[in-house]
Formats: sequence, C-alpha cells, structure tokens
Amino acid sequence: MHTKLPKPDTVMLVDDSSFDRKIVERTIGFTKSFKSVLIFSSGSDALDYITDNINNPAKLPQLILLDIQMPEMDGFEFINRFAQLPESLRKTIKATLLSSTDDLGDIAKADANPHIIKLIKKPLHPAVFLELLKEHYHMEE
Repeated sequence: MHTKLPKPDTVMLVDDSSFDRKIVERTIGFTKSFKSVLIFSSGSDALDYITDNINNPAKLPQLILLDIQMPEMDGFEFINRFAQLPESLRKTIKATLLSSTDDLGDIAKADANPHIIKLIKKPLHPAVFLELLKEHYHMEE
C-alpha cells in the first residue's frame, strides 16, 4: 500500500499536442481541485521549470500528467531525468503517464517504474482523473 500525499495545489501537464492539452485542461478544470495548472508542450521545458524552481517548492507541481509520445524527449526519458533529482523533491511530486498506446512494452515499462503512479489511456476522462486523485492524495482536505 502506498502512502497518500496531501491534497495537491498544482498540476503540471506536459503534452506536445495542443488538442490533447485542451482536453486535459478541461478535465482538470472540471475537478476544481487545483489552484494552478502549469502547461508545457515539451518534456525538456517542463524539466527545466522543475530544476529552475527546485528551491521554491511553492512553484512546483505535486502531480505531473505526462504524455509518453513526444518529440525530442518522450515521457520515459523525462521520467529517467526526473529520477536523478533529489529524493526530497521526488517524494512530493508524482507522475502519471497519459497515452493512446496499446503497446504492452510501454505498459509494462510504466508499471515497473517507481516514479510513475499510473498509466492512463487518452483521452483523460474526469471520472478516471478523480479516481486517480482519490487513490493517491488526501482529497477531503
């Protein structure tokens, strides 16, 4: 059993597709659970934001929604680089992969990675997102 984290204030969305970003933004907005949403179209920009704010936890997300298939840096490469950040930071930020993949290799890779809490099939449905939040965070706060 995993330990639930405090209710998240900030979510980070990383997806190269503007269409998919709009869908996920609407889903996030539907939940009314977050004070802020950070949106990035590339994994490298998102990782730069995290490292630039490493000493300013108030600016960091508690949840990352991350597309697997992106140019330059895919979701798995992002997670590999994220894994090199200080443990104190990694304990407070959880990553969920979003993908349209049916690739069993990707699914197994996501399941085996301790930094990924879940792989969710696109499009992100509000009920699935709320279930994820309730499973991993104290949402009643």
